[in-house]
Amino acid sequence: FTLSASFVDIDLPILLPLVHCQLAISFLDKFMLHLATPFAVVAAVKLALFVAKARGAKTPLIKRQLEAQRAIADKCIFFMLLLLYPGLSRRIFQVFRCAEFDVAHSAEHQDVYRKHDFKFSLLAHDYGTPCYEDKWNSYAAYAGVGVIFFSIGMPLALFYELWRKRKALHNKAHPQHRATLRRLGFLYESYGELGLMLCVWCVVCACCSSPLYFSQFPNSPPH
Repeated sequence: FTLSASFVDIDLPILLPLVHCQLAISFLDKFMLHLATPFAVVAAVKLALFVAKARGAKTPLIKRQLEAQRAIADKCIFFMLLLLYPGLSRRIFQVFRCAEFDVAHSAEHQDVYRKHDFKFSLLAHDYGTPCYEDKWNSYAAYAGVGVIFFSIGMPLALFYELWRKRKALHNKAHPQHRATLRRLGFLYESYGELGLMLCVWCVVCACCSSPLYFSQFPNSPPH
């Protein structure tokens, strides 16, 4: 069940064993691969859009088709990023979860370390990686960027887009209604005006709080 859920999250490192990949990838390397996935998605969609733009003459019909393709490209990007959001945000916050060990308080080492304070921290998801050292610090910096621009930034960006286009969402007479429907219709088409804003606010709150819950309670049933 966990493996199938990772497929929905587009968690590429989890899917490697399905193609008989024998590479031993550490947790931090999986994190970097996962973190690069949104950039790969955006680059692939933008490349396809660039090829579409370069295909021929700029006639009025072609221009209308390009506008529709641009809106569909944005829709694909938003949809794929929403699929990536739960798994990637969870992994980003897991980078900051370290397990504290105190050998001096261990029963089997109590006599040896009775007069010494021997404490250390290891990454909870990879005990081969010490925390608060140079390697962990560099990955933690990337994770911090991911928290700001992805875990927090993406829900806020969606909220901003919906709020900015709020007059064109349900008003069919609005000149930007068709383009907005193509870009963001999958987010709001099934909701009324009041229900939409309430739903978006709930999504923003859930998106910003669930990664923290998963990172702090790794053995919980949802995890």
